[in-house]
Amino acid sequence: MGRNAAINLAPLLGIAIAHEIGHLLLPDNSHSQTGLMRAKWGKADFWLAQRSQLFFTAEQGELIRSRMASGSGKW
Repeated sequence: MGRNAAINLAPLLGIAIAHEIGHLLLPDNSHSQTGLMRAKWGKADFWLAQRSQLFFTAEQGELIRSRMASGSGKW
């Protein structure tokens, strides 16, 4: 992206919200090396977010689905 390129903030806000919801649905210390639950995002992550391609890992997705189905979330 060039210096004057417009940045759509909606996807960034969306991934930030999804990341925080992930903390509610996943066990403590749930940051990962890749994907939506990375502790710190870099340029590549923002690029993916702009294209709606930044996700939970497969394991995190399965755990979230399992916890939601069983009602065993932390809330």
